[in-house]
This record gives sequence, structure tokens and C-alpha cells, in this order.
Amino acid sequence: MGAVGSATACCKSGPALNVQKLPEAFAACDSPDSDANVCTSWSHVESLLAHLPPKVHAHLEDPAFLKGCEDNFRDIKKNSSGSGCLEGEELTEAVRRMVPDVFLQDRLHETNLKKLILSFDADGDNRISQTEFNLFCMWTVAMDVLGFFSGTSPFAKIADVVEPMAKNLLIVSEFLDPEHHLENCVLPSTVCAYYHPDGLTMDEFSEQIKAAAHVRTRHGNFFESVALANHGPDKDGLWSVCSDHPVSLRSLDAAWPKVLPMFQALASMVAGPVYQGHVDLLACNFAANTTGVECIKMIEKQVNARFAASTDETGNVECGGNWELELGGRSVAPIYFHEHMLGEFTKVMAGQPFVSKAHCKPQLTAGSGDCTNLNARAKAKAKAKAKHQTGAGKSEDDDLGFV
Repeated sequence: MGAVGSATACCKSGPALNVQKLPEAFAACDSPDSDANVCTSWSHVESLLAHLPPKVHAHLEDPAFLKGCEDNFRDIKKNSSGSGCLEGEELTEAVRRMVPDVFLQDRLHETNLKKLILSFDADGDNRISQTEFNLFCMWTVAMDVLGFFSGTSPFAKIADVVEPMAKNLLIVSEFLDPEHHLENCVLPSTVCAYYHPDGLTMDEFSEQIKAAAHVRTRHGNFFESVALANHGPDKDGLWSVCSDHPVSLRSLDAAWPKVLPMFQALASMVAGPVYQGHVDLLACNFAANTTGVECIKMIEKQVNARFAASTDETGNVECGGNWELELGGRSVAPIYFHEHMLGEFTKVMAGQPFVSKAHCKPQLTAGSGDCTNLNARAKAKAKAKAKHQTGAGKSEDDDLGFV
């Protein structure tokens, strides 16, 4: 399996899907020529499901959810005399039922509908069994609840924040802080947003940050500073940020094209017309790497923002860390956090070795937002389509998607 729309797959080879630009709501934002993408590798599907909230996890384990999947499967197969699996045009029908219309219309090319669901073809027979269809339905729940279908998550709430007290922004990797300890420590003046590295690539990360920044800054709402809290580069100079391959800080030629869009996006949150904002990279030893330092020097020549990064361990003091960013001279603890609470974060932001995960079928081990009507809505789509085909006219349910 591979990544939707990604020329550089984050896992082993598989059908590459071509994903279009962000939805119309962000059409005013500049977008790169390269397409954004959504990863459908087994390991990433497993990770997305594992980080869903308990309420949604319980829903996915409810027999009623599985029954709904089975009902939809049978309904798609009802006019077929073929095998007991979905194949041919049935694959397209399955995607149309389960995936929100906004994603189908604005981000996924028509020719790639089959490729999307065939990402869940575990045995490689170019058909989808009932079990594989169930997993596909679970994935659509995760992608919808986490907001990836709309192209605005996980940063939609950043765009909505216009309170005068919101001076600083903290963006945190779920892999770094799955318990959200840092969120519990932030000051009232800090907006905190978490992102799931397995849910988007660096290009999509950058585009979503830029989209949120566009909404804020067109009304003059710039942050004074923005921080990205993530694991630092590992001993081999590989910096893992999102679902695609890590940024190699062993070479400026390799690193600069990868970090430039993300650094520009972060700067767009703080680079006001009359003052310099700050971008703080909370990641161990980023500035101990020569290429990392060079990237910071280069980005500061292009944007109206000052970047800061650490030359040593960042994080819990008792674990050997600190909250000083030596390159840039920034002490970030009093800027973003209640300092006396930072002991709750009991780790440092050290690099994690990059591992290309084996492709094994994920087991559902956790659950996310309110998606309890998934199968009902799929049935509504099918009913509306049947009405339309029989000349009953277009039903309001034709436009049903996930909310």
C-alpha cells in the first residue's frame, strides 16, 4: 500500500492516488503545484485508529456498526451474480457511499476511487472482502473524525481563535505527547493544537497551517510566537515530522526543499507587517546539526520572523533537558507554559530512530468524534441515488456527507 497522491510513498509500494487541492474554503490560500496526500498504509491506519477517542472506539466495536457495514456490503452486491467480494464498479460505489462528498468533489480524482479502496486489499486479489470493507469503513471514520477529509484538521481551531489573549501558538506531535501533558501546562495566552504525524504529510501539514494562517491574518490576527514541539533528529540526522520519509539533515540540498514549505507556513502565523514574530523549534539538538543551523539562517532571509532551536536536550529538567533554545536565545518555558507545571511532561524531545513498518493488518485497539451515523448516511446516499435513477428527482440526501 502507498500514500494517496504521494510520489514519495511513506511505506512500501502500492497504488498511488492523485489528490487535488484543498477544499474551496481555502481557495484563497496559495497552494503549491504538488498535490497534498493522505496515507493509507496499514501501519498508519492502525495508528490512526489507535488514537481515536474512547467514545468512537466503542462505536466501532459495537455490533451495530459492523452490522451496518455488512448491510452496506450486501446492498452494493445485491445486483451482482459474481463472487462474494466487491470488484469492478462495485469498488467505486463503495467509495462513493462511505467517503464524504466534499472529499470526492474537491480532493480525489474520479479515476482514483477504486485505487483508494484497493489500498485495503490485504491479499492483493484486486477485490475487497467483507473484512477488508469493514476496515475501510473504520478508516473513513478515523479520517472524518480527525478532520482529514475536510482538509482543515488538525488546525481548524487555530483559524477560529480570535481572542485578544491568544498571543502564542503551540503545535505538538501526538507521538511526542500522546497524553497531552503539554496542553495541560500552557498559559491562557497560548493556543495549543495537536497533530497526528501518521495522518498527513509535510506538504499537507504546511498547507493546512497556511490555510489557518490566511483566515487569521487577513483580519490582522497574528501570533507573537509559534512553537513546534516534536522529536528532534536522530543520531543519523533524520528528523521525522509527518507520515512521509524523515527530513535528512545530513545534506543541505536534501533538507532545504523539505523544510522550506513548513518553515514558511509556521512563519506565516507570526510574520506581521510591522513586527517580527518568533518561530520556536522545540526538538532536541536541531541546532546541534550543521544543516539544521543552515536551514534556519536561510529561512530567516526569506521571512519576517526569527527562528530559535536547541543545541542540546529539550524537555524535562530531571531527565537532563531544559527549556532554553540556545540558537536564538529564547527561554520558551515562560512564554508558553505555567513553569511550575512542566514537571508533568516527563521526557525530553529526543530523536526517534526511523523504522519502516511492516505491512500487517491492523487490529482495532482504540477509538474519535461523533460518527455514529456513518452507515445510516451511506444508506441514505444509496437511497438518494436510487431515487434519482428512477426519476424521482434529486433528494437532499444526495449531498449528505460526514459532519
